[in-house]
Amino acid sequence: MDFHFIDFAAQKREYGSVAARPMEPKMSFRLPLLLSAVLAAWSAAAAAETIKIGVTPGPHAQILEAVKPIAAKQGLDIQLLEFSDYVVPNAALDAGEIQANSFQNQPYLDNQKADRGYKIESVGLTVNFPIGVYSKKHKAFADIPEGGKVSIPNDPTNGGRVLLLLRDKGVIKLKDGTGFKPTVLDITENPKKLKFIEVEAAQTPRALDDVDAAAVNTNPLWIGVS
Repeated sequence: MDFHFIDFAAQKREYGSVAARPMEPKMSFRLPLLLSAVLAAWSAAAAAETIKIGVTPGPHAQILEAVKPIAAKQGLDIQLLEFSDYVVPNAALDAGEIQANSFQNQPYLDNQKADRGYKIESVGLTVNFPIGVYSKKHKAFADIPEGGKVSIPNDPTNGGRVLLLLRDKGVIKLKDGTGFKPTVLDITENPKKLKFIEVEAAQTPRALDDVDAAAVNTNPLWIGVS
């Protein structure tokens, strides 16, 4: 597999992952940088000693495994539930099946709340993952033929992040004023006539065999092709 473009989002705090929990209007939280600090603050307010946290496999799960002994010292028993996609963790959180999750960035959470009416909120920043464009068929992005297929995440935030990355690399041009969530409909120039195939974000590594290139978040990349 060859690497082409990558966006480390070093200057883009909006893409940093967040830990989420159900909204409690009477309770406010500061935004500590470490998840362990979030859990420590939570322990003072939590009525239950056991907290179920939804994660995606890979780094998010591994980080929470490392946090478990720290949380235990605060009197919290963390139980991790792994989800293989990006849709179920927020649905499970909103339904009360889990008490928190860690897998998404802030724009994705905001979009889910707006589209689905979830009553959940961010309680802290966790980690910041890059997103990259990879290929099993071509050594360089320039080798992708005219009309080549490029897989991107189908949600507005991750898919939009990829389109912004491709714009910054001169592959496409976008309408002015699209913000952080452009869609393929916002593409104004596409010199190579690339065909963008939208798939669920967690499935993008599996698309690598079927497309000329795929944009993959670090987390599913870790699981799918490492």
